[in-house]
Amino acid sequence: MLWWDDVAKSLAKLNQTNGTQPENTNTTDTKATPTDATPPAALSADGKAWFIHPLAMVSYFNEEINLIRNYTLENAELALRAIYEKYGKDMAIIIERMYRSETAHFKSLQYKKTGTGGMESFGYPPYYGWDKEFFLLNPNYTPIGTTHLFENVGLSKQGGNAQIKDRPKEFIIFPSVLAAMEYLVFYINKYNGNYARWHSTNSAVQEAYKNILNKIIPRIVNKIEEENAKEN
Repeated sequence: MLWWDDVAKSLAKLNQTNGTQPENTNTTDTKATPTDATPPAALSADGKAWFIHPLAMVSYFNEEINLIRNYTLENAELALRAIYEKYGKDMAIIIERMYRSETAHFKSLQYKKTGTGGMESFGYPPYYGWDKEFFLLNPNYTPIGTTHLFENVGLSKQGGNAQIKDRPKEFIIFPSVLAAMEYLVFYINKYNGNYARWHSTNSAVQEAYKNILNKIIPRIVNKIEEENAKEN
């Protein structure tokens, strides 16, 4: 919009010089344009877009993001503090344990580049196959693109899904670690607190997942609890 007015006026001036009138203006000239003539290039002076090609728009937003992101432990701590304040200690512990399990304690390349433990792309942008309800409620948390990475070992050696080693996968990138953690909270609440469903829909596998997470120390939440105890 910074340049729209200048371009619209320039095109109008060019069309007048060429003896044509631009479309979508307030002109009262009703002179017909020859059917074999090329329509004049024009932009509406009011800034409205008169036509958008839906497939082209999809392709514009379906580009892989090659930006060098560097989400850190500090980003995770800031996000977890926000989760703790908003949803309480128990939820913050669950989120931290899930993240530590899936990001090698916030050290994995997937975490650093995407802000998640590795959420794959399953569809078209802007939501890439994930629950649009969350993003409609929180548009500022909408993914900003994708990147291709080899997945981590994860829990493949502990009864989880087998690690894919022969090809990279496409993972979505969140605008912040908090955005990704908020999505996890949304998912957990959607399934009545069954956070293990994030890992598997198989009840036996879910129990194994819970046992693994329960052994992980939520160091950030413990730190928050210690700080609160000192203040009180």
